[in-house]
Amino acid sequence: MGLFSLAMSDIPPVKSIAVIGGMGVLLVYLLVIYVLPPLLIRFASSGWRQNSSLKAFLDNIVNYAIELSLTFPKRIVIGLLLGALVLSYFAFQVESESNLYKFFSDDHRINKATEAIAHQFSGTTIVNVVFDSDPDSILSSKFLKNLDDLKGQIEAIEGISRVFSPADVLKQMHWAFHGEKQEFFAVPDDDSLIQQYFFIYDGDDLYNFLSRSQKRLKMTLNLDVQGANEIEGVVAQVEERIKSIGFTDVQWRYGGHGKMFSDQENLIISDLFKSVAVSFSLILLLMAIMWQSFRDALYCFIPNFLPVLSMFILMGMFGIWLDMGTAMIASVTVGIAVDDTIHIFNGYRKRIGTLPIKDIIHEVYNESGRAIIITTLILSSQFAVLSFASFAPLRNFGLLTTTGVLAALVFDLLFLPALIVLVHKRNQNITA
Repeated sequence: MGLFSLAMSDIPPVKSIAVIGGMGVLLVYLLVIYVLPPLLIRFASSGWRQNSSLKAFLDNIVNYAIELSLTFPKRIVIGLLLGALVLSYFAFQVESESNLYKFFSDDHRINKATEAIAHQFSGTTIVNVVFDSDPDSILSSKFLKNLDDLKGQIEAIEGISRVFSPADVLKQMHWAFHGEKQEFFAVPDDDSLIQQYFFIYDGDDLYNFLSRSQKRLKMTLNLDVQGANEIEGVVAQVEERIKSIGFTDVQWRYGGHGKMFSDQENLIISDLFKSVAVSFSLILLLMAIMWQSFRDALYCFIPNFLPVLSMFILMGMFGIWLDMGTAMIASVTVGIAVDDTIHIFNGYRKRIGTLPIKDIIHEVYNESGRAIIITTLILSSQFAVLSFASFAPLRNFGLLTTTGVLAALVFDLLFLPALIVLVHKRNQNITA
């Protein structure tokens, strides 16, 4: 459910990860249920050897954690919840931002080349403003003069290094046909003359900015900024300039890589909240159906929400952006973390009424504790490998997911048994 919830994303790579990852988990289920048992039976006579020292070491960790949580259950629960509440301040400091160039080191060749182009020519982030209307409006003197005025206003915006439109070609032609006199370097007042200029123009580059039907015109902006939020801020200022001029009988919209990149960041944020909401809701619902108790499902949900919160706290503390790489961590981590919680709580529920509560917890953790630690170490080590990647989103994804998985282990070993004890004391229907 955690992975499939990402399929709600409007971003194709995220949706692909959701579908492939979810199908992979289902395949693992089929292998474990139908393929693994015959293999175990086939090789059971081989006399597998266990590492007794490792077993004892893991048992000591589990027993120490359980004794601590059972001795001080209220302090453990209140302390961890209070710590999460205080540190959640950093989670609200997480900045939603993407910058493809920041995904690489400053001395990477792509950053050096981009810096050289921006310094010697113009900014490399392209945003287009596209105007649509009939030819009489698009090529009228009034509209083109307004367009030229808009260009001057836009060039004054910080972060824009160059602006170009068909009005620049027209001014060049008008100037050239009048002896290159400076007073003629302007948009002509005569609409018919403008039509003639565009009719005799024999270059193809004009049609990079004007459709051949003359119903669509494009103004290209070169921006010196690369961050999604910075691009959005510049585009917002351009929008103000366009509205201040008040184009009539003309529709406009935005395009280009820069605008697409800025919009993608907004999609990432909306996708994050949608996927997390769906993932958490489905997991909570499935646990409630499995145990036929919404209260029990809610108790188990808390130690799976806190590891996700810990990842966002870490992001806020170290200034890690919420971008295309880190937006998936919440849904992925909760899907992994809830697995151990279900094993533990299900074992606890099956033994209710058979033993004193503390003996039940000891028995459940003696049965599942080592497996939980081993699986956590395996998962975290696989994700930790990604933290050595040179590509920033992959590195951050590995670091944060590793943190979330390890945090889930801590909450399962300390918080969950302490919470079970406190809930048990409040439930008069359970014999202590």
